[in-house]
Amino acid sequence: MRGEAVSDAVARWDSIEHAYQDDYVFRHLTSELNRGECRLLAGSNGSGKTTLLRIVAGLLRATGGSMTWFGVSDAPDPDEAARRRIGYLGHGVGLYADLTGRENLRFFAQMYDADESRIDGLLARLELANRAGEPIRSYSRGMKQRLAIARAFVHGPELLLLDEPFTGLDASGADILETLLLEATGAGGSVLFTSHRLDRATRVATGATVFARGATRDIDFRAIPVSDRTALVLAAMESREQAPA
Repeated sequence: MRGEAVSDAVARWDSIEHAYQDDYVFRHLTSELNRGECRLLAGSNGSGKTTLLRIVAGLLRATGGSMTWFGVSDAPDPDEAARRRIGYLGHGVGLYADLTGRENLRFFAQMYDADESRIDGLLARLELANRAGEPIRSYSRGMKQRLAIARAFVHGPELLLLDEPFTGLDASGADILETLLLEATGAGGSVLFTSHRLDRATRVATGATVFARGATRDIDFRAIPVSDRTALVLAAMESREQAPA
């Protein structure tokens, strides 16, 4: 039996842990991501942010604990239907250098069996329309990052999982990404993302999960002024890193 609907959360992790050989990245993490939520994963390098993101994406199985996707539990991985509802952007852009920008988006739309009508709009929103017919090997790093963001959005996912999405973006590109994330959550979508650009990330996030010393702390931003959020995240990171073992 694949699993039963048990929750309205878009994603939930219960007492999950992950180890590489005998070295645990984290243990006993429990939290959930709800509809309309934009959650920042914050922490130092190697603290477990990308590992959690890959587990939620179904690209990596946790060593222990359980995952729930779109209210379905008792499944080791998201099923095909759930995967079609997820948009993922990793550290690499994940694009084909010899294809044009438009061809890349068409390929990924077809892979998800999605309507291709979103392609031109995304190219315009990310200011790539005038270069969409060129092979992306000619694109700058920032342009490739913009196209990779469009790829994550192209099939209209309900859950966006983004690893350092602001990387390589200039100020204009970062502004565009902020707007896209706010629009996605405003329409009922959910976002789980990592970023070291706390100034940008805390403007769009509704909350944060702070990683340190193999544990996490969840912070709700909704009652906290935007101007205070970065300092709060940094203080949480420092206090956990300095806590006694």
